[in-house]
Amino acid sequence: MDTVKILATFFGIGYLPYFPGTWASIAALCIYLLVRNNSIVYIALSIVVFLAGLLIGRKAEDKFAVKDSCLIVIDEIAAFLILLGLIPRGIIFLFFAFLFFRIFDIIKPYPIKKIENFPGSWGIMLDDVVAAFYAFWVIWIIKNIFY
Repeated sequence: MDTVKILATFFGIGYLPYFPGTWASIAALCIYLLVRNNSIVYIALSIVVFLAGLLIGRKAEDKFAVKDSCLIVIDEIAAFLILLGLIPRGIIFLFFAFLFFRIFDIIKPYPIKKIENFPGSWGIMLDDVVAAFYAFWVIWIIKNIFY
């Protein structure tokens, strides 16, 4: 049993075929739906997942022998949990969060691509956090214009 691989792939989600980051975002959404009504548990869980990603990210790159391997999805889980904790409640905002987070995580607009090249775990984790930050601002704009 390899703890680093288990955590980096978020209990195997990273091994799912086709778009592991999308599967990880769906898993984070399920986690959110399960614990969203307990703010303390939600915040603690989000922090633990983010810190775990920082602690194991570099080791996971070594084990997979690839910089920011697509098998490593703990970064998507952590960043999407952060985003979901910041947006207004409602199915439409969950939809926008998922849509825009995945778009920004995939296309990596400036400076996400540069941040991805930060050394070790920081590059793995922070590029997704910035994608979540971009998604947050798009949702904030949509909310303030249309809702």
